[in-house]
Amino acid sequence: MDQFFFPLKENYPTFHEFTFITPIIIYDVIKSFCINSSLSLKWPNDILMNKKKICGILQEVITKNNLNYLIIGTGINLIKNPKISDSETTNIYKETNVNIKKEIIIKKIINSYESFFEKINKYKFDNYKKKANTLSIKI
Repeated sequence: MDQFFFPLKENYPTFHEFTFITPIIIYDVIKSFCINSSLSLKWPNDILMNKKKICGILQEVITKNNLNYLIIGTGINLIKNPKISDSETTNIYKETNVNIKKEIIIKKIINSYESFFEKINKYKFDNYKKKANTLSIKI
């Protein structure tokens, strides 16, 4: 699992909003490598490929020195996948024959967050909420 964190500044979205934003950012990164794949979200924190789990996302806010930080943990199954009793899992390589280097996907995730924050004044929560709802599987 890889972790990313950043301070939650006053003009940033709330933690609740990041529960929609983060899966969309990670989904878009994975989709950029796996263009022809069937990806979906399993609300609130899984990304599926061909209806099998390839990514889990955990988020929390911590406070240190009176500053709030959002910590995001992602587990993306690139070439291996764990056995989970209540979920069918797979990995990107098995499903697509695309071998993504961990360092490259991490860099792309970081760049995606940086781009998001650079355009924060154009951010609209409803756009992320609608996209999350559209991409989510119906259980």
